[in-house]
Amino acid sequence: MDTVLKNSEAQGLPNIAVTPAQGKFLNLLVKATGAKRVLEVGTLGGYSTIWLARAIPEGGLVTTLELDHAKVATENTSNARVADKVDLIVGPAAESVKKLGPNSSYDFAFIDADKEGNLLYFQEAKRLVKSGGTIIMSVVQVEAGFVVNLGSPVYSI
Repeated sequence: MDTVLKNSEAQGLPNIAVTPAQGKFLNLLVKATGAKRVLEVGTLGGYSTIWLARAIPEGGLVTTLELDHAKVATENTSNARVADKVDLIVGPAAESVKKLGPNSSYDFAFIDADKEGNLLYFQEAKRLVKSGGTIIMSVVQVEAGFVVNLGSPVYSI
């Protein structure tokens, strides 16, 4: 996994991927829930995607949405030998997520994309994740290694 982070850094991606501990935790959650179909909103360089893909069984699939860094994510998932478990959809997540379906087709969702879109992504995840499924959302914005307060938006969900 260090190779993934190094490749992402070498290709100029921002240093905002989940931490190794967070990746391991996501992996554990997916395994513990028995998830086979995972939705990820925000791929970046594919670091969390790889943790998710390694947790699902053969025949499982991680559908991940990315706008800007799909080339790096594709390289990283391929090098990590999980590309066969990943469907990377390139485009604005706010548009792509609305096209996914049918309803209740995912077991697990991880949302870690542009924070302004979180409410929409969560609403769509509620539509897409099966009853009893799991939705995890990162609500922390990091810039230059520091947590940023974006005005503490309040969502009614």
